[in-house]
Amino acid sequence: MTMDWQGALASPSSFTVKRILRLEIPVDTYPNFNFVGRLLGPRGNSLKRVEATTGCRVYIRGKGSIKDPEKEEKLRGRLGYEHLNEPLHVLIEADLPANIIDIRLRQAQEIIELLKPVIIEVISG
Repeated sequence: MTMDWQGALASPSSFTVKRILRLEIPVDTYPNFNFVGRLLGPRGNSLKRVEATTGCRVYIRGKGSIKDPEKEEKLRGRLGYEHLNEPLHVLIEADLPANIIDIRLRQAQEIIELLKPVIIEVISG
């Protein structure tokens, strides 16, 4: 059994675990929708709120994740930018105690999925 930072015995449920969840962004389904802008929100506040609420880090990765297409093209293929060759996606990373990590990842996923466009069909009669 290990000791935690306060000198007490750490329970097995308090061990931290690191997990990464990948969510694909349906760019092909909604080609004219600004997913990156919707995920970030004004001044990045939507993304910051998800991170603050869940304790998870959220990364927007893939083609279209960099605002300037020319800069993205220059960075494509460089070390650390391999994700630019993949379709647009979100990575949710959590480094949390084992007893809460799944709940927090699911919570972050649900919040992000709420940001998808809602298509309302108008039926005229």
